Amino acid sequence: MPPIRGSSSEDALFSELDAKITAAFRRARPGYYYGETHPRDWLHHIESLCSSSGITRGAWLRLAVIQLRGAARHWWESIGQDLNLIHWRDFRRNITEYFVGPFIYRERRADLMYAQGRRFFTRATGWAPVHGESMQEYKRRFKEDLLIECPYELRQEDAYELFWQGVPHEIRALVYFPRPYPDYDYLCSEVIYAEMHLRAERVDTPPTRELENVEDASSHVEVPSPHQPEAVGDDDARIGSEEDDFTEVFTEGEDNETDGP
Repeated sequence: MPPIRGSSSEDALFSELDAKITAAFRRARPGYYYGETHPRDWLHHIESLCSSSGITRGAWLRLAVIQLRGAARHWWESIGQDLNLIHWRDFRRNITEYFVGPFIYRERRADLMYAQGRRFFTRATGWAPVHGESMQEYKRRFKEDLLIECPYELRQEDAYELFWQGVPHEIRALVYFPRPYPDYDYLCSEVIYAEMHLRAERVDTPPTRELENVEDASSHVEVPSPHQPEAVGDDDARIGSEEDDFTEVFTEGEDNETDGP
């Protein structure tokens, strides 16, 4: 009868394995896992050692359990299942969900927010990408990075929230986002359509165009040249000519009085 987890020692577990397999595993010096970090690297290390040493997949779990320490060992013993009733893929998924569930959610959220950032900035000619990507590219990368590469099954509502938080605020304002959202692909299509609408609107009516016209109009102010006399109106010219005529008449009168007897 195979040993039950929690009731057998490491020596009892090793006694069930072939001596050749045990020796090959010990020579590889596998590391311990204490449950304090992401188990991804440790799981990958165990798989690499077992594969390179010719150890069959059926023995991977028993060898991996021996390397558990601390909180990881306590978690494994608390499950209390028969070693023969659990597969390696189940062990990998369970240990990842237990130790990495909240951690990976925060880590992936931070990565997505940092990578997404503010994808656009305002220019005189409209909106343009800034070292970023369109919403179509964001959808593709989000699906690859989070929904496929994520080591545990992410709830749909969490995926919607993470995707939504990476969308720029200007695009969010144009999309109605009910919770829970009916369909992930429909949400992505609405975001992509809103981005296209916003781009077309900004290009047709640039936000700074009106201000530029005002500045252009104020810059065309005619300044008189210092080498040319200032232009005068018709009334000023007429008044000036009447004053000249009056001066000439008055002068002629004075001359007549002087020349008289």
